[in-house]
Amino acid sequence: MKKLVKQIIKKVTRYHRTAGKYIFANRYKGEENVCIILAGYKQYVWKAVFGRVKKFAPDNVHVCIISSGLFLDELSEIAEKNNWSYLSTKKNNLCLAQNIAMLQFPKAEGFFKLDEDMFVTKEFFTNMIETYNRFLEKERYDIGMVSALTPLNGYGYIRLLEKIGKLHLYEEKFGKAYYSAGVSNDRFLMDKNVPIFMNTIEEFKNIDELSSNLAKDKLTYSICPIRYSIGAIYYKRAIWESMEMYRVPFGGFGLGQDERDICAYCLCSSKAIVVSENCAVAHLGYGSHMSNSIKEYYMSHRELFEIEE
Repeated sequence: MKKLVKQIIKKVTRYHRTAGKYIFANRYKGEENVCIILAGYKQYVWKAVFGRVKKFAPDNVHVCIISSGLFLDELSEIAEKNNWSYLSTKKNNLCLAQNIAMLQFPKAEGFFKLDEDMFVTKEFFTNMIETYNRFLEKERYDIGMVSALTPLNGYGYIRLLEKIGKLHLYEEKFGKAYYSAGVSNDRFLMDKNVPIFMNTIEEFKNIDELSSNLAKDKLTYSICPIRYSIGAIYYKRAIWESMEMYRVPFGGFGLGQDERDICAYCLCSSKAIVVSENCAVAHLGYGSHMSNSIKEYYMSHRELFEIEE
């Protein structure tokens, strides 16, 4: 009886986490890896974000643009032009949209997940896969997900400032630096002056040069022991299935729920969150209060983000 009840609960849960109307333009050809990009609300970055994905994604990575809660002709046209898939959901819920998307690619074992304000670099796709495989082979931890160093990130900012010997400049201005994310007393997250300061660091101004310089070192990585921002990650389908997909809240559009779910799953299931230290990506936003200052910086420095295809 208990077994039957569990089966019924699992079936109902799965239905709730994948039930919703959607439109899907399928151009998937059975690639082993899929990159899903959550987009639809920051049109001013699309040229740079999609241009980078187009240039740097290898042939064995299929791309799918996802727009949660809306259908946009421009995104549909971008996907068609690049032979990518496009999924739009009627309900605006980021967790539901990702769950539905991952069901569309049954042969894919690896998934990159990008937010629409993440700027990938030449090293990103290949380095994430290489780091994942090397870690799994060499270390005595199981692995949950892999990410790259990001200047505007509650973990990456310290690692990068340490690497270039400028952490003391941050601490002279803001006090002791802490690895921290998603908490109410997170100084790095809450202070709108932080991104302004980070953009004054010469080594961080050109994300491509930063990533290229990191890639010159032998393959290294670190384990993040705190909640991690999942704007640009690589993980396996088995993780998503084991955590029984992302939970879909009844209210709201699920902002941050996917992050909480996968980070909590990794911690409670002893799956390491691995951060490559040979690759960097740029994040345009880290907290809504930073949006205006970061957008202003982006609009006046577009040449640092947009690349020739």
